[in-house]
Amino acid sequence: MGLVPHHELVTSTAPFVTAFETIFTHGAWAGKLVAALAVVSGIGALNGWTLVTTEVARAAADDGLFPGAFGWTDRKGTAWFGVLTAALLPSLLMLWSYTTATGLTVFTDLVDLTVVTVAIPYLFSACAQLTYLVSKRRRVQGWALVRDLAIAGAGVLFSMWVTFAAGYQSVYQALILVLAGVVIYVFIKAHRENTGQVPTPADYGPEG
Repeated sequence: MGLVPHHELVTSTAPFVTAFETIFTHGAWAGKLVAALAVVSGIGALNGWTLVTTEVARAAADDGLFPGAFGWTDRKGTAWFGVLTAALLPSLLMLWSYTTATGLTVFTDLVDLTVVTVAIPYLFSACAQLTYLVSKRRRVQGWALVRDLAIAGAGVLFSMWVTFAAGYQSVYQALILVLAGVVIYVFIKAHRENTGQVPTPADYGPEG
């Protein structure tokens, strides 16, 4: 905005490339450079998010809150099943989105839904940090305490804002997913009790 005419900007599929080509008018090298940097950034972000998704699933599996397959590791400690799942499912979804008319719509809806589902663990993490600081379990004083409280508070506000900005439909769908996860947890919890992985709750009699 301010660099590219409005009628060009609204139809541009790569607005940063268009903006840099407007600044550097001698040849198309600027646009190609920005496009190449975007590819590098995208690959880095993809690798990072694949690993984040894998570690979150493994941590939940180790705590008995997710199917145990996501906790399977190889000899180097890599949760290979989680990596394979996190790479395969989005790849199939991308293939579907580019080969069918309805695939792109579904892909766009899932991207919007992902914003909310990612904001939820971010919110919990920021709230856990606030609890850690306010409960004084961590000896942080002075400027360091102000800094950590500000970062955690900003994380809470950002997560709530992202959830609000995602729209009612995405929030509604994310709630359904969370509730479905609770149902899955019921069966996982029952299996862990039956196999002795966790203690069975005591049954209280009429006088208990």
